[in-house]
Amino acid sequence: MNAVLFDTHAFVKRLTAVGMPEAQAEVLADEQARLIDERLATKTDLRELGVSVKAQIAELATKSDVKADIAEFAAKVKASIAELATKSDVKADIAELRSGAKADIAELRSGAKADVAELKSGVKADIAELKSGVKADIAELKNGVKADIAELATKSGVKADIAELATKSSVKADIAEVKADIAEAKADILKWMFGTIGFQTLVLLGAAVALAKALH
Repeated sequence: MNAVLFDTHAFVKRLTAVGMPEAQAEVLADEQARLIDERLATKTDLRELGVSVKAQIAELATKSDVKADIAEFAAKVKASIAELATKSDVKADIAELRSGAKADIAELRSGAKADVAELKSGVKADIAELKSGVKADIAELKNGVKADIAELATKSGVKADIAELATKSSVKADIAEVKADIAEAKADILKWMFGTIGFQTLVLLGAAVALAKALH
């Protein structure tokens, strides 16, 4: 048998790297190399074994007594099969087996159909119940919103707040102040225009303002 190459040094190095004592790693490496050398077959060994087996098979195939034994065994097998096929009890067993199998399949199909129908009915009932619950929830939500709106609309406090906001003097004062600022800005613009443009332009501007007021 040809020797198989085994790197004992690398094997020992890997074992010591994970914490094994070096002495133990060396003993384990030597034992591993011995086992591989004694028991592990190489490609050459397998090739030689294959050649030997092929030679033995070829030699065996040429022997007349072996051929006769094979032919006799084949004839016996064929005869046994033929005898088994003609036996009425075997045929009856086969027929019974087929009938039982058909009955089992039919029963299984019937049970499966019943289960599917029951499942469909249960799903439909669940969907109907879910729809009814959703509709009831929506109706309840709508009624609650309507009630809240009606309650809010009838509260005197809300109406009072709106009226108070509309009548507050501070709001009126703010509006008057804004109007005064607008009038002052208009006056400033007119003064600037009087100082920068001629009388003709002023006349045109007056006509434009008059036209704008008439249209307004």
